[in-house]
Amino acid sequence: MSQYDERTEKQLGLLRIVTWLFMFAGPGAYLVIALVMNTKGIEARAGNEVLVYMLLALSIGNPFLIPLIIRGEVNKFRKGVSQAKSPTQLFFSLSIIQMAMVEATYIYGLVVFFLTGKFTNMLYFYPIGIIWSFVYWPKREKYDRLLEKLNQP
Repeated sequence: MSQYDERTEKQLGLLRIVTWLFMFAGPGAYLVIALVMNTKGIEARAGNEVLVYMLLALSIGNPFLIPLIIRGEVNKFRKGVSQAKSPTQLFFSLSIIQMAMVEATYIYGLVVFFLTGKFTNMLYFYPIGIIWSFVYWPKREKYDRLLEKLNQP
């Protein structure tokens, strides 16, 4: 038996579907695009390799901003700025933000592929995205921890 009401269960179920789409459909589509695209005519211009390293660094560091975003949103919720949201809606919003930041890693890989035409450059971003997916995957335990944070004085 679940400890959540029916509405919360529905929202958490919807979040599960959205998360699976974010983390599998998007990166899968990017791989298909890269595999079917004709790379002839895409030449590595001067500076593109530097851009690869810059986007790699950004994809590694970008999700470290997530705890700051969460802290800010929790503080807003406590102060009553987000009173129209339920705690479940707040968790849903925060999870979407987290998944979007993780999805950005895969998008950076696609951008690098478009700039350099090298499929292997794109693949550098996939292990990073997979690691961040495991770190920021929305789980019920995280929802429970958020509820605890919201109930703290």
